[in-house]
Amino acid sequence: MLCSRNEIPYKALTIDGKPCQLKIAIEEVRENKYGKLITGYIDRVLTLYDREKGVFRVRVSDRLELQIYEVEDPVLLGIFAKRDLSANIASSLEQVIGLLHVYLDLTANFDKIKEHPRFQDVRQLRLSNIRDLYLDKAVLIGRELHKSPYAKAVRVRLGAALNAVAIVYRNTWVLVTRDARIYTPVPERLLPGGREGFILDLYRELKSLSVVQVQKILT
Repeated sequence: MLCSRNEIPYKALTIDGKPCQLKIAIEEVRENKYGKLITGYIDRVLTLYDREKGVFRVRVSDRLELQIYEVEDPVLLGIFAKRDLSANIASSLEQVIGLLHVYLDLTANFDKIKEHPRFQDVRQLRLSNIRDLYLDKAVLIGRELHKSPYAKAVRVRLGAALNAVAIVYRNTWVLVTRDARIYTPVPERLLPGGREGFILDLYRELKSLSVVQVQKILT
């Protein structure tokens, strides 16, 4: 469905008393060595305010960029977008195709991550669910944080959950989160192996450590 130039309706609604159809518009599908890179647009409804009209809604279209990793089994879908937009794209795609979400179990597998020889350093820890009356969340930033006794005390002794960890992989600073978001400030043209290849290689490294968890099908 996503692999050809077309418009895919995914939600019908009413705006100002008029019917409106939200669509996923596929403009280009390019083959690469990992599968297919898809570009186009996806509609959503935006609520605005005008001092004369008051609150009103309009349909807007956001840029869509997906990588279908056909080399993975099961097939992996990568969404290249900021957090809020990627969440909207994922929820919209769920209306027309079957998706299982990927999660990263960072808390239980942190020791595997910090000891993995291809991960050169741990530069940031984002923690939550801390058992402390005065502390809800914490962000620890530095070098070789996995060696810090303070970081270990906060993470282990206070029972904190690890929401995100920044590692150095292929000499590149990368933040990976519990909800399987991957972010790096390095421009995509400078990423080792290119953006699509770099993301897939990092995903495979995490998968090899049993960090990757796939949503279970509800029956």
